[in-house]
Amino acid sequence: MRFSKHLAVTAVVAVVGGIAAPGIAAARTAPSWVIQATPSPNIRQGSVLLGVSCSSATTCTAVGGYAPSPGAIVTLAERWSGRDWVVLRTPRVQNGALSGGVLYGVSCLSASACTAVGYGPKETLAEHWNGRKWAIQPTPNPSVTKDIMLRSVSCTSATSCTAVGDSNTSGSRSDTLIEHWNGTKWTVQPTPEPPSGHESTLTGVSCPSAHACTAVGDYDTRTADLTLAERWNGRKWVVQPTPNPSGFTGSELAKVSCPSATDCTAAGDYDNRSETDLTLAEHWNGTRWTVQPTPNPSSSNDGLAILFGVSCSSDTACTAVGAYLKKHGAEPTLAERYS
Repeated sequence: MRFSKHLAVTAVVAVVGGIAAPGIAAARTAPSWVIQATPSPNIRQGSVLLGVSCSSATTCTAVGGYAPSPGAIVTLAERWSGRDWVVLRTPRVQNGALSGGVLYGVSCLSASACTAVGYGPKETLAEHWNGRKWAIQPTPNPSVTKDIMLRSVSCTSATSCTAVGDSNTSGSRSDTLIEHWNGTKWTVQPTPEPPSGHESTLTGVSCPSAHACTAVGDYDTRTADLTLAERWNGRKWVVQPTPNPSGFTGSELAKVSCPSATDCTAAGDYDNRSETDLTLAEHWNGTRWTVQPTPNPSSSNDGLAILFGVSCSSDTACTAVGAYLKKHGAEPTLAERYS
């Protein structure tokens, strides 16, 4: 899928506001972005943070994975206390002779309640933080799956979390996957597949309430990748018609943010006929999805620009982040704001 192709195995943690990283002066008068020093369990082999959730200005949790040795990868969680980032111990995932795992997304209701999701050895993975330690929560796996993972999670309460991803039931087909936590256990929710879809995946989810969730991703028709959105109305998931940009040859929605049931913004990217990647944003107004014009850096090389994440506090205030490719191979970070 396009999302897997573009997922960078590099990450930087940053915050906005009057929080300074070690070694950077804190005497700034205007809010600004600064790089924060983050610990890496194994700098030589590499590590990555793929998701973050902040329950307050002084409490954030980030998740991902790191390589303890060549060819291996295990789960990683780090926590911001308002002063510094520290690595939190996460349980090792074991499936027979296989071990390892990665956490792709996290949702925190408070400093002592976080849920993270990802994948273990050939199975879905969910872990919960209770303020003292992380513990693995048993998750169901559709039968006859070859590859399966959860890519994003959104929690509205201790008894309602929704996680999305995909499962590969053969060597050539993947289907959408959604699981729900009711405070006691995770269960698979039936999800519709888009018409004419050969492969489909969900990479982002946002739930403003237990009865309203929106998940986004993309699906493959064998001739092109198209944007995908599905909505939970409290009883079932339904596919929503989504537009694709004019002149596109492929497009995807990577993440979504919904301040309310009638207001969602999704971000991603699309290819045009010149085989160029350009930023993409779409908005749901409670009735339909529409494409929002987005800028692309003029200094990008071959027009390669991608949005990986988005967060909205209202229908008039959204920030989307990603990266673009400059000449000589440099890959600067990218942030765009809608107001």
